[in-house]
Amino acid sequence: MKKALLLLMFTSLAAANLYPQEKVALTNSTILKMVKAKLSEELIIDEIKNSTTRFNISPDSILFLVNNKVSDAVIREMKNVTGNQQPVSETTIIISSNPVAVKPPETVPAETKPPEVPEKKKTEEVKVFPLLEGEVTLSADALGYVVPLQSLMKFYEDEFKTLKDLIKGWDSKIRISVDEGNRIREKISNLEKEVYSKINSDSKGFTEEINSLKNKLSELRESYGTFQNSMVSDGLKMIREIEDFGSKLDRSITEKYTQAGQNVKKTDPDPSSVGGAKSIIITRSSINVDVVDYIAPMSVILFFYQNETSSLDKTIDLWNEKVAALTLKDKEVIGKLDPLKKELADLQTDQKKNKKPIAELKDRISDLEKQRKALEQQMSDDSADLSKYLAESCKAVQSSLKERIADIIEEIKYSYQDSFTYKSL
Repeated sequence: MKKALLLLMFTSLAAANLYPQEKVALTNSTILKMVKAKLSEELIIDEIKNSTTRFNISPDSILFLVNNKVSDAVIREMKNVTGNQQPVSETTIIISSNPVAVKPPETVPAETKPPEVPEKKKTEEVKVFPLLEGEVTLSADALGYVVPLQSLMKFYEDEFKTLKDLIKGWDSKIRISVDEGNRIREKISNLEKEVYSKINSDSKGFTEEINSLKNKLSELRESYGTFQNSMVSDGLKMIREIEDFGSKLDRSITEKYTQAGQNVKKTDPDPSSVGGAKSIIITRSSINVDVVDYIAPMSVILFFYQNETSSLDKTIDLWNEKVAALTLKDKEVIGKLDPLKKELADLQTDQKKNKKPIAELKDRISDLEKQRKALEQQMSDDSADLSKYLAESCKAVQSSLKERIADIIEEIKYSYQDSFTYKSL
């Protein structure tokens, strides 16, 4: 009755610039983030096997991984791919288009190359993370009072698609803003080089041309300050949108789980009323895009949706077994009951002659009917238990999402704070 699970996988946290891109190897920190996102052990091991790695497998690092709930199997695979290599530090690879700034000497001959732009003036480097690749397909069959759980799987599928589009929309806006900032930075860099060159070519006072260039430079720097403020404003707006997204999602979860629980309890408890299994196929289209690190933390919710869908799939299987077992027992009882009822009907054509066997048959039929009543009561009790389980699951899901939304907001704040200087946030 159980289906095929075609696995997607997380091509995890590779970092690169918007322009020249270089893949970053998996590190201990990457593994910790994947564990925190509640990815399965199998998926993490598969990613380790198929990625470039830079793990630190020193005793202290291994102890830290264990204390942070990294499984033994994952740690073994980390050791396997590392082999006899010496532990390496987890330094992110960053490509820069400009060399490190050099302070010019006090006296510079005219032919000497002017100093490079200070480090803080370089083009904004935006890390890019693969969001998701691959496809997950779940085919879930449900019986009787378990069928309403399929609506929750469909709910998560729809939310997944909506959030995927939302992330891509945010990513597009951020890229446009960063490109704008990079253009301003490039102009500042070129103009600074020109100013330095003219200043260093002569020891006399600033010429009218130099002062004109410096005025343009001041205007560009002011323009970049305006860009920074705009970027911060966009970040704050995105955080407010994420908070609003979290609130709406919380309400939707309450509504969907409550409705599913009510429908479970409303289902006819008569085992004989259980028909064939109802099927639902849950699919998610491949997402083959990279998102900048400002919005990348929101991908955690996509994985959350997938994990909850898989969890519901397992829950459906578990409760299907209970429904199937009671249905089978009921059919066995009916198989015994129907012939007895037919026999009783035949004997009742001459009740005086068949008084004793009629009484015996009625007793046997009564016992079997009591068994059916007990099975029906068990079915009713089980559906009530499933309804309670959904109510508890709803609270657990909301609590987990609340934690994730809060963490995402902190991560996004950090991303903006790490790249820009500003007064708020």
